[in-house]
This record gives sequence, C-alpha cells and structure tokens, in this order.
Amino acid sequence: MHFYITIYFKFKLCPTRLENMSSVITVYYFSVILLVSAFGSRKVGLKKPDTIEPDIPQKSDLDTYLTSLENMIKFYVKNPNEIDVNSVFGFFLMNVNLNSVLIKKAQALPLTLANRFKNLVEKNKRIVAYFRMMASQSQLQSPRHKKLKKLSTLFSNESYWISKIKQADSTQIQDPPQMGSKDILVHFSSWPEYKEEIDNLGRLMPPFALTEKCLVIVAENPVNYGTSSAPNCIMPHECINGISAGNDIGLGLVNRLLILLQARFGRRCAVLNETEDATLVDKLCNTCFKEGLFISMNKYDPLILMMEQITLCSLNGNVEFLRRFWIAHILALQTKYGCFATNIRYAMSNKPVSALPPSNWNMDRENKPNPVTHCLGPASAGAAAIISAAIKYILEIYF
Repeated sequence: MHFYITIYFKFKLCPTRLENMSSVITVYYFSVILLVSAFGSRKVGLKKPDTIEPDIPQKSDLDTYLTSLENMIKFYVKNPNEIDVNSVFGFFLMNVNLNSVLIKKAQALPLTLANRFKNLVEKNKRIVAYFRMMASQSQLQSPRHKKLKKLSTLFSNESYWISKIKQADSTQIQDPPQMGSKDILVHFSSWPEYKEEIDNLGRLMPPFALTEKCLVIVAENPVNYGTSSAPNCIMPHECINGISAGNDIGLGLVNRLLILLQARFGRRCAVLNETEDATLVDKLCNTCFKEGLFISMNKYDPLILMMEQITLCSLNGNVEFLRRFWIAHILALQTKYGCFATNIRYAMSNKPVSALPPSNWNMDRENKPNPVTHCLGPASAGAAAIISAAIKYILEIYF
C-alpha cells in the first residue's frame, strides 16, 4: 500500500472506471473465473508442478512478469524524482523479493535469465538509493521531513528482510476461504454500504495520524538480531490499542497490517507478542482475501486498497493472494511509459510516448496521477511488490 506499498494513505482512493464495454466484459470475466477457481478445494503442491492450482502463477507467466518489471524500472531510472516516501517501499520490496530467491536459485537459472534478473535488481537499487540520497539532504529539517526520514529507515536493511522472508512451501500456502458469491455479499452487505463504510474516515481505526505516529515509533526501536523470540516493541498503549482493536475492513485493517509487518521485518519486535502478532496478521489476511474477492467483483474499486492488501499479505507468506487474474488486471494498468495507472482507459491510450518534462524531487509528493503519463506512484509501487512476489513464487516452485 503505506503499500504496498505506500507509507501514508493520505490520498483519496482513485476509482478504477472501466468506461468501455470491452473493459467491463473483461473485468466480469476475471471475476467469474476467479470465483470458480478460488472456491475449489485444492492444495498447492511443490512436488508435482503440473498439478499446481491454475490461478496461481505458472512457469509460463515468468517472462510476462519479468518484462513488465523491466519496462517499469526503465521508466523510473529515467524519472527517479517520481519516487517518494509513499512509493519507495514497493520498490524496496521488489528487491527483497527478487534477491531472496536469486541468492538460492541463481545457479539454477539459464544464464540469459539470470542476467536479466541481475540487471533488473541493480537498476532498482539505483532508484531506491537515489531516494535515500535525496531524503538525507541536510536542508530537509522541518519536523515533517524529520519524521518521514525516520519512518523510511524501516525499509533500509534489505539483507535482514531477506533473512526473514518466507519461501514458498506447501505447508505455508493456505486454501482460499470457502466462500460463494452469496457468502461474500452477506459478509460485506451491499456494495454501496461497503463503500460508505470504507470511505468514512471518521470511523477509521487506527486513523492515519496515529498510524504514522506508530510507524515512526516502531522505527525508533533498535533492530533485534538475536535468535530468541522477538521482544516487544517499545510502543505506547494508544498504538497497541489501535492495532488490537482496530477496523476489520478497509484502510483501518491495512493500517493494522502495515504496523505489525513493519515491526516484524523492519525491527523484529512484536506489538502484542510474537505469537499473537502472527495470529492477528493471519486473521487480518483471511479477511483481506474475502475483501479482495469482493473488490474484484466490483470493477477493482478501490484498486490501491486491494494492491495494499495483496502486497502485505503476500509478504506474510499468503501465496493465495497472487491470483493470476488479479495480476492480469494489474498488468493491464501498465502504460506505454512503463509506469502504472489506476485506470485501464489511460493504460490503453494510444497517445504517443514522449519524454516527461523535468520534475523536482519531493519527499512527500502530492498523490494524484501524473498529468502526462496518468500514472500514480503507489500504483507502480504496488505493481513492483506484487509482480516481484509472483516471480519469487515461480522461481521457488519451478527452478
């Protein structure tokens, strides 16, 4: 989100409006097939690749996913000022995902493929390093900038994140919740009621201000490198209460997940305790999967929320979130520039690709689509995290 991707979900969620009939038919097709494939009782196995659930990434998807990331990174290498604190986490996660598997699988890959991965990782490192260099400028001394600089240190210890990330394993891959379309409607009521609930920021718990405060407090904790159980984070009760008794839907749920997972991976400390944190994350991701199904049935709106959920829960090891049809919809949002929009009609535009006018770097950019590319930083960051997680899964299973 946050994100996936995004650190601070301060922007208004952008609706994905599929305005032409062919797009509507495509989304409807995605949703129907998704429901059919998700509700079957299948296990994802490691020893018999031919029997792997068809809606989980396949070996044949690898080149498509890799090419998408290559095109996106090519754009951001040329336009690094487009990356800010709201989107850098997704690019950081991309290298965590790819390096975690390349360390183990580089020798098993064909040389040409291995070189493509290495080049991609190196270019992405330059993008993340550029953000860190710009964020460390001495003139950025306002209280707001100091806070954001501290917060961004949570995603800076790549080797430590890699050491903690899960490898795809049949014992870690959960069956999707057994739900039919009627069950989903009962769980979330009607679409208008759902939208009203998630758009009501007055009911948000933890709210954005508290979420940011708690993330900064997590960042102030030291990294715990020991092999014993993770100690509790030094954290005030308002953060603990916001996480333990927050919303079970929408942005509040994502805020809870974000703090819990940043504490686990960024500092290796627990909010409640290590066991309770893991149980709560699994519970929240179970709800996220149902919510993702509901969002996909309604034209993938709100898209950024869904991308946040996929990013965070796949980081937790929930490979069932890497649905091929969800990823196909995300891929359809990639523009000819290489970056990602939130609206398919922009991604499908025949507008000629031209060089972007120079832009100034900003630690905390205004979160609205670029007027030239129609891309949104958090959408690209979410795509980086999600597609790289799918690639990680393919390499771990098939190579």
